[in-house]
This record gives sequence, C-alpha cells and structure tokens, in this order.
Amino acid sequence: MKSSWSDIRSFADKTVARVYEKVRPLIDEGGDELLGTSDGGDILARIDQESGEIIRSELTHNCPEPCSLLDEASGTLVPLHDNPTIAFTADEFDGTRPARMKIPTNAICLAAFGLDQEPVLRNVKAGAMHLMTGERFSFERGAGIWRDGTSWQPPSGSSPLEKLRFSFDIAGGHPVLANWYLLPFASSHRYGVNVLASSAYVCSRILVGGIDFYIHLSKRLERDWPELAATMRNWHQGAIGQYAWDLATTMPLMWEAGIIATHTDGSSLENVRIDDGSPANVHDVLVARTPEVHAHVLGRVGRQIQLLYSNRRDLLDLFERTSPA
Repeated sequence: MKSSWSDIRSFADKTVARVYEKVRPLIDEGGDELLGTSDGGDILARIDQESGEIIRSELTHNCPEPCSLLDEASGTLVPLHDNPTIAFTADEFDGTRPARMKIPTNAICLAAFGLDQEPVLRNVKAGAMHLMTGERFSFERGAGIWRDGTSWQPPSGSSPLEKLRFSFDIAGGHPVLANWYLLPFASSHRYGVNVLASSAYVCSRILVGGIDFYIHLSKRLERDWPELAATMRNWHQGAIGQYAWDLATTMPLMWEAGIIATHTDGSSLENVRIDDGSPANVHDVLVARTPEVHAHVLGRVGRQIQLLYSNRRDLLDLFERTSPA
C-alpha cells in the first residue's frame, strides 16, 4: 500500500461529497421509485441505485489504491482492480424509507480497511459519511474526526439519566416488543424520542450531542423470542438487524469520538465482519454518548426483559390472538 490512511480518509471524504451533490435532488425528484430488493432482502429505490453507481465509478477511476468493494446492492466483496490492497464497505444510501417519504434524514457512508488484516470492524482505518441535510463527517482511526473538511472535536457529556433523549429502530423486529423493552424510558418522550430508520443519521446526532443513545433491538428480539422470529420475518420480508454496511462507517466513527457502541447486551462489536453482506451477518446495536448512559440503558433494559420473561406465556398468547393474519 503506497498511500497513507490520511490520503484514503481525504479521498472518502471527497467521494461522499460528490455523491451527495449528484443524488440530493432525488429526494424530491423521483428517487422514491422502487426498483426491487437487495440480496439481503431490503428495498432498493432509484436513489440507492444511482448513489451506488457513482460510488463504484469514483472508486474504479479515482481511488489512490487498488481496491475492492462491498455494497448493499450486491452484498459481496468484489475487486474493482487487479491485486487490491484495500477494500471499502459502502452503504450507498442509508435511510431509503425516509427518503421515499421526502424526509432527508439519510446518509451516504463509506468505510476503508486494509486487505492485509482481518476484515472486521476493529480494523476499519478510515471512513466518511455525508448526510442529506448537508453535514459531512470523516475520520481516521487514531487521528481524529473531520466535520465538513475541517478537523473537529465532538462535544462531550450527556443529558441527566432521568431526561435522556434517544432514537430506536424497529425495522425487521416486533414493534410492540421493542416498545415494551423501552418502557423504562417512557418519560423520555417528554424530552425527545424518535424513530428515523437511518442508523447513520441517528449516530450523527449522537456525535453532535443531540441524542444520548440509539438502540436497534430487532436481532435481540429474535434471539430472546424465537417463537416470534417467523412472524417478524414475514412482516419485514428480510433479515432482522444491522448489516455490515450499516455498521462499517458508523461504529468506528463512534469509537473515534469516544462514544460507546456495542451489542444490546454490552458485548463487543469489534469482531463483526465487514466483508460479509449476508443475512446471517446482522446485529443488534446500542450506542451511547457516555459509559454512564450505556450502563444505565443496559441495566434498565435488562431488568425489563426479566419482567417480560416472567409473563412470557401470557405475552405469547396475547401476540397470537392480536397479530394480523
């Protein structure tokens, strides 16, 4: 590898900016047209396709190193040059559902890692994301974060534990169970709770200090309630959880900022593979601004799970009687 990771960060930063300039108008101009589904079963719209084509072209023609690419459209790591030395994991357009609703809470994400190391999250060296609302973030592991091309230090701290602001995702999961898991935080609705269906966008709001934690429970719900897995898959028609491209940029960016990002039981995400786009490689996620918030959420959710378990049979009977056919 001849280029530095600083060069790769700068290239990724410029690439997501170019993609943004070309696809931003599609939020309002026909980007919501559905074209089919990805290999993993998620929906693909015109805006996903056009973003992916631009990323592939930029990597093919302008990348300073020979590279490979894993993107959502293909779900497979594919060489773009002979003898690649690095690889990119791309989420061409995170937030297709809000984009189809003409809501610009979406992001273009690109993460880079060396092919001389194991392709896992802990080995991501650089990356960038561009939000459809205009902000751009990039990072180099161990060297910091850039905002809109300028070196930047994220704010520290969080809200008081009794006034936490958070976002959660129910895509692929069970909406009733997800809300029951989060019932200990019902008072947060007074201070700020939302579902935005773009983990990258939500993580950017953690980065700038607007949200205290983000939780994606769907894969956890499947593990905890295997009796409901078939129902959840039937509702969603795809995998349950966060894919490699959902995590490859956002989680290392969070770690570079000193933000805590784990599975929802507190176990590490560091060994999640980022060269595997299969539905078998999906995950639940908890991201928190501080260790205190992280521990607080783990504890409250854990106690709530035990309470739900103690009523497991009654809850399963209720779901069976009330779920749509």
